[in-house]
Amino acid sequence: MPRLGMKPTRVADIVRRESPAKSNGAKAISEKTKNATKAVLKSPGAKILVFIGFAAALAGAIFVMKTVTDRVLRPSVSQISDTGIKPDAATNAPQETAMMQNAVATLSSGSTSSATSSYAPPEITPGLLPVVQLSPLKPISTKTTSTATSSKKTAVQPSQQKPAAIPTAVTARSLLDATTLSLNERYDGPYKAAFTTNAGTYGKIAWGLDKTTFTVGGSAPSFSISFSCDPSPNVPPPDAIDQSPTFNVRTSYVCTVSLTPTSGSDRRTQSRQFSFTTGTGQLVVTPPSSMNTVLKDSINFGGFVFRNDDTEPITITGLDVDVLYKGLNVADSPFILRFADPATELPLADYHLENLAADSSFLFTHTGTNIHIPLSFTINAASLKMLPVNILGVHKMSVYGVDPTVTVTLREVSTNQNVTRVVLNSAKISWSCIVPIGAYDPNATSGPYVTGQACQQ
Repeated sequence: MPRLGMKPTRVADIVRRESPAKSNGAKAISEKTKNATKAVLKSPGAKILVFIGFAAALAGAIFVMKTVTDRVLRPSVSQISDTGIKPDAATNAPQETAMMQNAVATLSSGSTSSATSSYAPPEITPGLLPVVQLSPLKPISTKTTSTATSSKKTAVQPSQQKPAAIPTAVTARSLLDATTLSLNERYDGPYKAAFTTNAGTYGKIAWGLDKTTFTVGGSAPSFSISFSCDPSPNVPPPDAIDQSPTFNVRTSYVCTVSLTPTSGSDRRTQSRQFSFTTGTGQLVVTPPSSMNTVLKDSINFGGFVFRNDDTEPITITGLDVDVLYKGLNVADSPFILRFADPATELPLADYHLENLAADSSFLFTHTGTNIHIPLSFTINAASLKMLPVNILGVHKMSVYGVDPTVTVTLREVSTNQNVTRVVLNSAKISWSCIVPIGAYDPNATSGPYVTGQACQQ
């Protein structure tokens, strides 16, 4: 009987009330276990134990892999013979299987094997499993590698390269055949012959008809030189520095040049004929050998000498000159550069210099460059002619440290023959005057300063 005032309790209600309690208790226990585990793992000792366990597991794995590899790759004692390494057991698996199936044949074959070999392949009867024949592995040796290396080096050995060509013997004939002729025009007009011989390994040798011997060098013999020409060339005087024979312009020559060995058993003379024609003559321009270079008040005489070395006349059609003057008063009167006719002394061309620009680099100096003077005069064949040059209207100034000077320099000559070579050899005319300091009187009407005799060179 239930007690009074108390509500009856069912079994289901008890079960429902106890279930949450159990669930909360298990959850609490699980949370405590996790917290304890975290605490343990956070401690230094636990970390060390975990690291040691991981290292032990890794070492065990390495040991297992090494054992398996050694058993697979390392040959057995029965596979090693005196001659080298035989095929591995893994590669002979088909052959060993056939041997198992034909054990009788294997035993009988093994009993009759030769004593000189520790291994004999079994005899295989038809119907058994096929046997895969593998060629035994060739042992790798240092000798094989070095042989391959040495074979590669042998391909570039000097003994297998093409040998250098051996020079042929030098003879008079070979030298003459390897000789070329060139003509050089001398400064004084005519030409001279020059030879160049390609002597092979001895190089190129230059020589001329002024030489009496031809020397190659080394073990090659020497040779004496002789020649003859038609017509005969011009022979220089005995006291001339250059003893080369000269050849006239516009002339054809035939010369025979001979070489004779001065040593050896073969002393025969070898000759070669050279035919050539000289070119045109040249025009050489120089200042006169003697000229009054003292600067005067009135007319200053000078000139250029033109020498025609050609066999035909040459006509001069123009000149290009540079002019410089300083220490002169040209403000009140004309200052003229004049070229006169050699025969009549009449003016061929006049050029006024008073308008030349002042040169800023020098005091009281005026310059003009590349002044073209058109004129015309003729020089006969193989002759020379002087072209007079005058300076007119000179007025000296008393300038301290600057002496009066006039200089005319010839830069270029125009002719009616473009093929003629023009040589300008220091073609310059210069007049100068030294004025005593404090002695010059520009207003003097008589005395040495009027006539220009007061100038000292």
